[in-house]
Parts: sequence; C-alpha cells; structure tokens
Amino acid sequence: MSGERATTADRGCREIERELCDIWAAVLGVGVQPHDDFFDSGGNSLKVVDVVIAARRRGIFVRSSAVFRNPTPARLAERLTVGGIEAPGPATDSAVPAVLTTSSVTPGSGGRTVAPLVAEGADDPLFLVLSEQFSDVEREAARGWEIGRPVYTVSLEDDPGADAGAAGVPELAGRFLDEIREVQPTGPYHLAGVGTGAVLAFDLARQLRERDQEVARLVLIKPAALPGEPVDFDLAMRRRLASVAARFGLGGGESAQRVLTLLREEGWYGSGTEVADLARLQRVAAGLTWAVSRYRPKRCDVDVVLLQDERDADSAARVWGQVAADCRAHWFDYGLEWFGPLLTDPRVADVMKLELTT
Repeated sequence: MSGERATTADRGCREIERELCDIWAAVLGVGVQPHDDFFDSGGNSLKVVDVVIAARRRGIFVRSSAVFRNPTPARLAERLTVGGIEAPGPATDSAVPAVLTTSSVTPGSGGRTVAPLVAEGADDPLFLVLSEQFSDVEREAARGWEIGRPVYTVSLEDDPGADAGAAGVPELAGRFLDEIREVQPTGPYHLAGVGTGAVLAFDLARQLRERDQEVARLVLIKPAALPGEPVDFDLAMRRRLASVAARFGLGGGESAQRVLTLLREEGWYGSGTEVADLARLQRVAAGLTWAVSRYRPKRCDVDVVLLQDERDADSAARVWGQVAADCRAHWFDYGLEWFGPLLTDPRVADVMKLELTT
C-alpha cells in the first residue's frame, strides 16, 4: 500500500478522484460521478484491467484488487491517498507544512463552546456536537435540515491536546453541560453529533440522564468507531497530520495561505478561520481522537438514531445497540472515512426531519 500511496503523494484525494472518474468514463463509455459503482455502471473483471493500465499511464499505480475492494472513484481515491495510515514516519513528516504544526495562538482555557447556528423555530433547540474535523461542512448541512427547531453548534474552543492524558470523553462532554443548560435549563433535550462529536454527544446524553434530565432524541451521524485501539496523543497527532497531508497532496513547501485555501475549498473550515488557527485546530482534532480511542461507553437509558456507513454496520450496530435503550439505524453505502458525502446526502435531511420535527 505504501508504494501505491507514494505514486500519488503530489496529488490530493480530490484530484485523484477526478482522474479516476475520467478513466472510468473512458473505459465504460458512460458518464461517471464520484460515488458511482464501477460494476453497477457496466464494469467487469476485464475492464478492471483496462482501468489499471489507463491509471498507470497517468502515474496512478493501483492494483486490480484495490479496484474490486473500492469500486467507486471516491472510495478508491481515498484509499490511494489517506487509506491505511497507521504509523507515519519521517518521510511523512516532511510533507506536513509548518503552518499545521506551529501555533502562534495560546490554547484557550475554557471559552464558549455553544453557539447559535439556526435561529428559526419555536420548539426546543437541537444541540449539534461538531467533529472538529470538517466543521464547516457540518454547519452547512445542519442549515439545510429544516427541522423547525433552533440549532446550536457545540464545539471545543479549548485545546484538548494541551492536557492530553487528563481530558477523556466524559470530561470533554462535561464542558458542554453548563452552557447547554444556560440555553435550555431543563429537558427534553435534542442532541446530535458527527464523527468524534457523536461520541461526545452520547456521553453528554448520559450525563444529562444522570441528572434526571429527559433526552428526547439522540442522533449519531457516522460516529467514530468504538471500541478503538488506544493511542497516545503523539501518535494521534502524527496520524492526523499525515492524513491531512495525504488528502490534500501536500509536499511541505506550501505557503500557509495556500494550505488554508485548500482546506477551506473542501469545506473543512469557514471564513472565520485564520492561518494562526490551523495548528491549534489539528491539536483539537487529534485530542478528540485520542480521547475517543480510550472511551468505553456505559449503558444509557436513551434511544439512539444511528446514521452510519455500511462498511461499519456490524461494529456500529453491536456497540450502540448494547449501550442504548433502543437503536434505530439508517445505512448509507459510501465506504469512506470522509463523511462529507454522507452529511450532504438528501436522505440525511429526510431522517433529521422525520426524527426531530414534532
């Protein structure tokens, strides 16, 4: 796998995805979108060989087996760029621009974590815990749900990496409680979370129930995999930086502004994010990964609505089915680590309306 990734190191995930769409379209003789299945579009094992040959002509070295396992351009592009990053080494470090590692901002000590996103709606609000990875995509998706409720985002402004080893999931989720109850003093509460934020949302629901507060709805959108393999913060940070470098085809020599522009174009961060914020934001994301990797959820008397990728179906249903009073699952077939496509799927908006509109 490392050899395959090395051949695409100067091209990001989205560029590889576009090239694969072009290759598949030429081989199949039909228009191809990023999430179109090769075999559903008329492909077969002989045409896989044609794809491999055409890809290698463009400098994308891929094995036939990888096409079979990842039959959409988006899935294969992600596999070739960020898939399988486990223990990044010195060569990976050299691809990480300094703007992602050198912070000129002192981590906060507990700023505001709850902010209004959608003002319209007369019912009790929805509190959406962000993943801290693709937060602008998450905000934009939530604006389009039209659930008839105000929406507040819940996000860590403090840097959990600053005290890695002290702040686990319960401690991080606990930071939200007071501010949420300032907005809504008593239940019933409506909660949702994305990625690592979904895990925090579950523990937030647990803590509210321990305080005899009703949790009317808890929606977990592509929650981070549990149980995780415990990692130390340094490894979590190295994996985070390696993944960002591989996804965007970074070589280490990009200007700080260029890096910020690339991330914004993918909807990772909004217009309010500055160059000086980037290193802190990577530490926040790595700190959450570190905390989640050590989290073992306790049973909670709350119903869970699960929106998950089919590739994680067995483990997700097992974990959340064991700790929730009831778990209703909706499955999506993207097969990606990146959950932007799932979030923007119109079916997600339909589920949110169904579950959260009274």
